[in-house]
Amino acid sequence: MASMFDLASRVLRDIGAHELLPDGTRCLVAVSGGPDSMALLHFLQAHAAPKGWNLVAAHLNHRLRGRESDGDEAFLRAHFQDRGIEAVFGSADIPKLKAKTKDSMEMTARKARHEFLAHSATEANCQVIATGHQADDQVELFFLRLFRGAGGEGLSGMAWSSPSPADHRLQLVRPFLHCTRASIWDYVKKHNIECRHDSSNQDTRILRNKIRYALLPLIRNAGFEIQDKVMEACDILEADSSFVAETARNWQRAPQGPFEELPKALQRWLLKRALLESGTTPSFELVEFLRKNPGRRRSVGRDKQLMRTAEGGLILSGTGGISGGPGGHDTKEVVFRITEEKGSLEFGPIEIEWEIIPRNHLGQTRPREPRVEMFDADEIGREIKLRHWRPGDRFHPIGLAKETKLQDIFTNGKWRRSERHEAILAATRCGVLFWVQGLRISERFKLTPSTRNIMIWKWAPIGEDRRWKAA
Repeated sequence: MASMFDLASRVLRDIGAHELLPDGTRCLVAVSGGPDSMALLHFLQAHAAPKGWNLVAAHLNHRLRGRESDGDEAFLRAHFQDRGIEAVFGSADIPKLKAKTKDSMEMTARKARHEFLAHSATEANCQVIATGHQADDQVELFFLRLFRGAGGEGLSGMAWSSPSPADHRLQLVRPFLHCTRASIWDYVKKHNIECRHDSSNQDTRILRNKIRYALLPLIRNAGFEIQDKVMEACDILEADSSFVAETARNWQRAPQGPFEELPKALQRWLLKRALLESGTTPSFELVEFLRKNPGRRRSVGRDKQLMRTAEGGLILSGTGGISGGPGGHDTKEVVFRITEEKGSLEFGPIEIEWEIIPRNHLGQTRPREPRVEMFDADEIGREIKLRHWRPGDRFHPIGLAKETKLQDIFTNGKWRRSERHEAILAATRCGVLFWVQGLRISERFKLTPSTRNIMIWKWAPIGEDRRWKAA
């Protein structure tokens, strides 16, 4: 682990070895005001000129600690202004968001933070987002996930680089991942870096803090080198889980045999991924129920039921056939995987058909048909979610300069409230909307000269006599 004397050279080696920040990168740096993030910002600034890095600092005020949170923001505003650091600020009412999502306070804050960072990075034209996560965080996360029943993928911990959970087009990088908290403290003191301290880090009612202040000292006092051992275990688990994940993704792209005949590890990975994408916590018990019981429904809360199809897809619906969320938003959702080049599915009052063809099979001209669209099939992928409009949804209609709130599009288009709630949306596995019933297609998924495969997407009310049905 990096000491005070070799932290800088070690981190530079890690950045190069893992290709975290290529020369000339424009990078958003997540800064809370604590020692880790302040040390990261200082370190990146110190090496920005020779590397050609262009840095933007970003801070989200979670408003969870009252005046202390506001004090963090005021401190950072002054710090950035005094040093001429380009910065963006945001705020979030986490308790209010928690009441809407029903997630834990920790999960709600995490989602809000990632959404803020992804949005800020996009607006600032940054390619990557750097965070101050370090080796002690990795060890604490290992035990935190162990106690919560995580599998190999979860126990492998944080990677040097990973897609942003809020926008998979952006990369999160963690240059300090092999630096200990002590070595970062030494760096802070050596360079006289001002920091803020989060009082909630001392609250031992929080499980992470119990691990930090009770469990880990007990293990160390017993003579075990827990830090090195956990980091080694994370490396092993990361390699194993990466192999399982890549094998599962290959099966999604080109299924070789039925879901029921897949090895247990692949079935579990596919179901866990589908549950996460549907906003459901993938507990071991729930994954095993779905894995072993295709066609059987399982309640996951007061207003949701899940069922696994024989092909391994998930159908999410409201309990008792009633699907409704806060403010009248319909929470019904279907997650399905495309295993054939042609297929159809009913959702609500409409039937959707799709066909995937190579670009060179399209022909020179194709007459424009109502209720028929064409997308870049490879951009969409093989897993699709059908659902209705939800607060916070964003969409990028073809021809518009940038992504915008779907609610604003509805308002500008003078859509009635009933029309907004009845419209059906289609999203990728990552949650990016590519189709909204009644709107132009998404700019990101349009056909381009580099398109290799086309998805022909057709829809119509169930029972309607459709000419394309016989085509």
